[in-house]
Amino acid sequence: MIITRSPLRLPLAGGGTDLESYYLDRGTSWISASINKYCYSLINPRFDKNFLIKYSKLEDVSSIDEIEHNLVRETLRFFEVKDKIELTFTADVPGSTGLGSSSAFLVSLITCLNSYLNLNLSELDFAKISTTIEKEILKEPIGLQDQYITALGGIKQFNVTPSGELSFENIPLSLDKIDNLQKSLVLIYTGVKRDSKSILLDQVSSTYNKDSNVIERLNFVKSQVPLIREALIDTNIDLLGTLFHQHWSLKIKQSKEMSSELINNLYSRTLAHGAIGGKLIGAGGGGFLLVVVRDKDKFLEKASMDNLEVVPFEFEMNGTTTLFNY
Repeated sequence: MIITRSPLRLPLAGGGTDLESYYLDRGTSWISASINKYCYSLINPRFDKNFLIKYSKLEDVSSIDEIEHNLVRETLRFFEVKDKIELTFTADVPGSTGLGSSSAFLVSLITCLNSYLNLNLSELDFAKISTTIEKEILKEPIGLQDQYITALGGIKQFNVTPSGELSFENIPLSLDKIDNLQKSLVLIYTGVKRDSKSILLDQVSSTYNKDSNVIERLNFVKSQVPLIREALIDTNIDLLGTLFHQHWSLKIKQSKEMSSELINNLYSRTLAHGAIGGKLIGAGGGGFLLVVVRDKDKFLEKASMDNLEVVPFEFEMNGTTTLFNY
């Protein structure tokens, strides 16, 4: 039996510019952080003649081609798995909520298969293979952010050249600064699940068609990256909150699906409770709000009285991990 886990992530800067439709011929940067909420995978050999796949559904099938879950099916095909196996998946947070769960799910599965098949792949290999499966095989309209941060972990800046070459570096933060940042960030669930695919497809189409409004907004998001980087390094909470608010204001104009009356109202309530600013996590339309606060205890007290659904978190410095292998 092998059990692995891959962390979910928070995009802190440059979100949306990691799509190929934008960064090719332009280049880009973004900052992402992994957090201590995870997707887990478990693999176990079977004596039965079928594959047994357990997630929100149960699949008991005789061949890989019969597997309905597209990520599982294409990953088993990619690795040419011959043995009949049992796969079980679970997560700390539901999917379709903007925290990069599909990529964390896939990287966790790849990590499991790496150990099961004795392949000796690296965390960087996990990210690259995940990208190949989602982007090239399944043709999903995804960028590069989620796979790499869930595989590698930490708080990192990623840079992509106009020709598409990716590099990354850790944001230089001491443990004290990381702790101060955590004391200034609050994650709130909007209660709304969303289909990010339609939002991303709209952005990809608009970017390829050289929609000036979309490109100008993405250029602005990219221009914020060095500013947010410095705010993080300096733990300048007021500046970070202001930059997040600017991002919020821009993002809700990017697509009619980015926000809603419910989410706009929720954001206004966080500001009334003392948040400096915040942003929707992921493609938009629902999921989580990440807000910046000066006094977390006071904010949490007011949020509790207002029945806001706060999800505690800490930054996770490790990427995908094998928890058990026996």
